[in-house]
Amino acid sequence: MFGRRTTVALLACLVALSHRATSQIPDLVALRQAVAQAGGRVIITLKSSRAPAIRAPGTPPIAADELNGIQDRLQADFPLQLHTQLSLIGAIVATVADADITRLAADPSVYAIEPDVKNYLTAALSPSLPLRPVRVRADVIPWGVADVGAPAAWAAGLDGTGVKVGIIDTGIDYTHPDLLVVGGYDFNTSSGAASSYTDNNSSCDGHGTHVAGIVAARQNGLQVVGVAPKASLYALKVFNPDAAGGCYAYTSSQIFALQWAVTNGINVVNISIGNSASPGYANAVATASAAGVVVVAAAGNSGAPGIAYPAAAPTAIAVAALDGGNTVAGYSSSGPEMWIAAPGSNIESTMPGGGTGFKSGTSMASPHVAGVAALLRQAHPTWSADQIRTEIRNLSIDIAAPGFDYASGWGLVQAPTTGGGAPALTIAVSPGARSTSVQQGNAAPSDNATVTLTGTNAGTTLWSATKKKAWLTLTGASGTGSGTVAWSRNAAGLVVGTYVDTITVTAAGAVGSPAIIYDTLKITAAPIPVALAVSPAARVVSAQQGTAVPSDNATVTLTGTNAGTTAWSATKKQAWLTLTGASGTGSGTVAWSR
Repeated sequence: MFGRRTTVALLACLVALSHRATSQIPDLVALRQAVAQAGGRVIITLKSSRAPAIRAPGTPPIAADELNGIQDRLQADFPLQLHTQLSLIGAIVATVADADITRLAADPSVYAIEPDVKNYLTAALSPSLPLRPVRVRADVIPWGVADVGAPAAWAAGLDGTGVKVGIIDTGIDYTHPDLLVVGGYDFNTSSGAASSYTDNNSSCDGHGTHVAGIVAARQNGLQVVGVAPKASLYALKVFNPDAAGGCYAYTSSQIFALQWAVTNGINVVNISIGNSASPGYANAVATASAAGVVVVAAAGNSGAPGIAYPAAAPTAIAVAALDGGNTVAGYSSSGPEMWIAAPGSNIESTMPGGGTGFKSGTSMASPHVAGVAALLRQAHPTWSADQIRTEIRNLSIDIAAPGFDYASGWGLVQAPTTGGGAPALTIAVSPGARSTSVQQGNAAPSDNATVTLTGTNAGTTLWSATKKKAWLTLTGASGTGSGTVAWSRNAAGLVVGTYVDTITVTAAGAVGSPAIIYDTLKITAAPIPVALAVSPAARVVSAQQGTAVPSDNATVTLTGTNAGTTAWSATKKQAWLTLTGASGTGSGTVAWSR
């Protein structure tokens, strides 16, 4: 099973728009054609107008207030039908009229536009085999789970305990007796209710439930066992049935699911879906990986060169499918982005309704690797996503030509067999970023962060800290065991602006070393007193006795810091004059009648 690659021609329309109107006409033509095929639905990646600064890994590219402001302005300037906001990549999802695409592409806040494509599941690759009903006291270790060495990991104390795994798919049957589904979200109905994220669309053929069982079917004496049987499953439902009986997922829904995973502390996500190339999706995978989420994805079932997205994204783990002889399956896609291979043919796993069934595809290979990633996360809780990705390569068994190859990557994935006992020495700092703001000429406060060493010899291990910028001084730069790194900031002589330094904390032999703290010092201008002026300062009018006298007004101008939020009011003395505009906030108009 696997989401087929769409036939939408993306090509130039996926290139970031440079806002050069004349040279972008060919690109815009292709973009408009692609958007038309997507029914006008687009992912609009925005760009910040604020001065660039170093961002902590995994943080959104645009601050929430600026993203909301750009979104509101675009909705006012264009008749956009807004669907959702993707803060993970600084984007919005909307439906736009064809007539507005060219003007939207030229907007200074728009970095790129791409069609929000529907990605469909294909039919099963293997002959349909009868579903097995619930079996009692018959725990079966499927051949794929045994092939990746999961039983040896269990014997070493690694079973996925404490690890959160998100399944971005068709949902999961949360009532299945072999699955521990502790939460989830339906990105089509915007609901976190279990009844919404369950795997209940017959046109989707139980795909998500089958994938979930490969990762973490429980060892409970009932049916099958997954690679990480004590991992906690989260159903991130992105697929929808269509009127023609198909099952599709928007690219934007999958990006939104990655965003949810980052926000909710998910450790590993499995994406057994194939998409066309998408710069927005690539950005989402990179940001999620930097935030610590291990992204595992199916390489595709084309049987030809060309890895599908998101598996082709540079920080994802692309997975090929193997048959029972550990030979790359004929349907498995290939390419330079391939990372690892896993069992994918005739895999028995859980199905909606409580029983089990068989499926084949890179969709089935990918969750074997996601399960191994969960075991590695349990063994090394402070490792980065990239460290886990590298260790998956290091543990693999070469099954083809020596070294790396496009068909199987680095080889057959293998579960870890160490790490379940004495924990490795690790170092972490908290928080990973500090920020303070002071007015120019004022003293800046000092600050600190906690250094935590855990694992073997943590209490006797030395750590030290270094910094780069002259305006920052380390006042607590070393220690033994867990402790505190401290520093002071000297704002003297600094002009208005933003200053960023990195404090690097190292400990020999510790996982997570060096640990980085980003310290930001913002120098703001001193406030300007609010000044008020009215213009003109005098009005004169003449009228004959018994005739109406015209009304009049004058402009009220407020300047200085907070002028726009300062209230003003007007009073008068004579009974023959009435104030008709006697108050306001910020610059405005005072008016009266006579």
